[in-house]
Amino acid sequence: MRERGDQTGRGWRRASRAAIVCMTLASTTAFGATDTGQGSNTATDTDTNTVQPQSPTARAIADQLDSMADGNDRLAAIKAFYKARQDRPAWFDTEGDPNEQAGAFIDYLHQLSQQGIADSAYFDSPLANGVPNVSSDDPRRLAAADVALSRTFVALGHDLHHGVIDDDSIRVTWRTPNPPADYQQALARGTDGNPAQVLNALAPQQTQYANLTKALAQYRQIADNGGWSTIGDGKVLKQGMSDPRIATLWSRLQATGDAPADTSAPSTYNDTIMKAMRHYQTRNGLKVDGLLGPKTRSALNVSVGQRIDEIKLNMERWRWMPASFGERYIAVNVPAFKLKAVDKDGKTLHMNVIVGGSYNDKETPIFGDTMRYLVFRPYWNVPPGIAADEIVPKQRKNPNYLASKNYQIVRNFGPDAQPLAVTPAHINAVANGDLLIRQAGGKNNALGLVKFIFPNDHSVYLHSTSAKSLFKRSDRDLSHGCVRVADPVALASYVLDGKPGWDRSRIEQAMHSGGRKKVDLAQSVPVYMMYWTAFVGQDGTVNFRKDLYGHDETLTNALDNTSQVTL
Repeated sequence: MRERGDQTGRGWRRASRAAIVCMTLASTTAFGATDTGQGSNTATDTDTNTVQPQSPTARAIADQLDSMADGNDRLAAIKAFYKARQDRPAWFDTEGDPNEQAGAFIDYLHQLSQQGIADSAYFDSPLANGVPNVSSDDPRRLAAADVALSRTFVALGHDLHHGVIDDDSIRVTWRTPNPPADYQQALARGTDGNPAQVLNALAPQQTQYANLTKALAQYRQIADNGGWSTIGDGKVLKQGMSDPRIATLWSRLQATGDAPADTSAPSTYNDTIMKAMRHYQTRNGLKVDGLLGPKTRSALNVSVGQRIDEIKLNMERWRWMPASFGERYIAVNVPAFKLKAVDKDGKTLHMNVIVGGSYNDKETPIFGDTMRYLVFRPYWNVPPGIAADEIVPKQRKNPNYLASKNYQIVRNFGPDAQPLAVTPAHINAVANGDLLIRQAGGKNNALGLVKFIFPNDHSVYLHSTSAKSLFKRSDRDLSHGCVRVADPVALASYVLDGKPGWDRSRIEQAMHSGGRKKVDLAQSVPVYMMYWTAFVGQDGTVNFRKDLYGHDETLTNALDNTSQVTL
């Protein structure tokens, strides 16, 4: 996933999209150096409504467009763009000289790596050396160059707006996706004004995308400065210890701004270095103890090239996101084990969460939907697989297990389902999937005292939990896929805002007394399950998180193997 000349990251190998230009230009040699006169030969003057002779270049452009198979909205936009201008060239003048916009577009391609996209994916020889050298004496070649530049412009605009990856098995399709871009208008504005401005407007406008762009430049500068040295293996470094690795560690922390740049390495592992280590551990999602243990050392030794790649991967994910999350929304960053709830007034609620384990298909899915209601003192409808694989063996070993955990055997999960007797025959029926198990509401319920429902195809929801101690762990991929929240009262107060009579006191009362109670929200709330392994914190520091489910690796492979994308 490496741009041309970037020796720090893994190779982002992709056939050049702007090879379209090369192949198109090369194919013009078969037509000779002069126009053959084939194709349409008239054009309508829109001002006088009279038929005007069409130039050889315009006829050649019309032939180029006619040879393009009908396809998606981008192809249609290009054809409509040229039709609106009577097939006149957009990037060259009547003599075949490139205009200002053509040069500006080539300059933009040279700077494309700033957006985390490899420039080699869009242009190769002859674009690598600038605008193709063409002439009005060769209308076919001029037409091919003009159309190829337009196709490259639209292809890049699409990738900035929609993302490089089109594979729906990899990218996330949100319920409120970006509206389709008007590529005809973008092309018209780009060829008549500032191409860079038009293309930048197609890229994500979210603050986090801009912040990652700055982070990418920062880490490339670190790479240009030589990167950082790896920390050698050894015992855990604690306060007061002396160790030859301290000097290397200090230099490593200075490279990423975790330690002051204008200071010498401490002679011992003192408060100064522990403060820098805690800063590093915080922004990398590690246990914040200030010590150099195995996990922290492993994170420190990740190369600057890999960090650059991780930033670029997350920039690609931002291209998949909706243009706006809405005035109020809930966002869960799964690899960071964090939830953020944003209100209309800009106030933000933050809390720790527990997410699905990275094993045995327990991953929390990445998707978005809309929260519509919550349930106090809910039943936990145990998934049949968990009932058969985990609960039945415990009941067979301990005949009082179901009763001790408030589990019930039922025929269905309907609200009127009646508990059945706990008998060996019924236990066998649960094991075979013929009967079900649910857990009655209460303080020992696996879902805690409230669950937050945003109906979805994954049967995933947010809920509280009685296992509060788990939130103290730094790695919290511990659930079966649903998301456990650390402060359910605060979250319930947030989602029930605007619901008459539901203040914090009533919420706590509903959680701790009475039976199951469903409460519809006064206003539905969008919920986004996201996967950010690189992001910029509120304090401006670059954060990294472990690739919990291997999604980074999958996306890297997809980008490495993406073939030339045609319009």
